[in-house]
Amino acid sequence: MVVSILQIVYLLVPTKLT
Repeated sequence: MVVSILQIVYLLVPTKLT
């Protein structure tokens, strides 16, 4: 499901920003 990928990306986005 694309939703699953979006959830993971959302968690990775803040990690890359820090």
